[in-house]
Amino acid sequence: MSKTLLLLAFSLVPAAHAAAFLITVNTLSINPTAGYLALDYSRQNAQPSFAAITGFTGASLGAVEPTLGTVSGDLSTNDLILTATNPGSNYAVATNFNTNSFSFLLSIYGPAIDTPDNGVDGTTFSIQMFDSGFSSGLLTVDGIVGQINIAGDGTITTDGLGFTTFGDPVPEPSTFLTMAAGIAALAFVSRRRV
Repeated sequence: MSKTLLLLAFSLVPAAHAAAFLITVNTLSINPTAGYLALDYSRQNAQPSFAAITGFTGASLGAVEPTLGTVSGDLSTNDLILTATNPGSNYAVATNFNTNSFSFLLSIYGPAIDTPDNGVDGTTFSIQMFDSGFSSGLLTVDGIVGQINIAGDGTITTDGLGFTTFGDPVPEPSTFLTMAAGIAALAFVSRRRV
């Protein structure tokens, strides 16, 4: 019986650490408008971390502006990674906000997630929207429509500024794999007893 409980406990432990969110931005009030979508990721201390953006839907994407910091991939290929360097990484793409909303999955990895220690390590991810001349913000004066802050102790705060919603944290695929392995082990132990 104790082996079964141990296996069950193992199946519930996540294998990888990430803060993952399904993010939706309401663009009904500016549909249709051409402008820029900018994603900015920064950190507060020397340890690197990164943000992965996948599954972007709901707006037409155009040319990518020159990036700042360490950026790989592209929103149009659904595989964009921003690495938090000093001071951070920024990705901006011409966007036609021709639907009532757009959404994407954001996963943040780094010291504040892996080893929260009440230190100064932390990360900030922000979503910004600007007009076609990059001269003024869309939806807000400064252009920031949503932000996620992760403190060094692992505390996560979100601010949608009335336009952006952050769905409940989404389990990482590796969490499901670990849980499946634990359930398979339980089935094996139960089958052996019969």
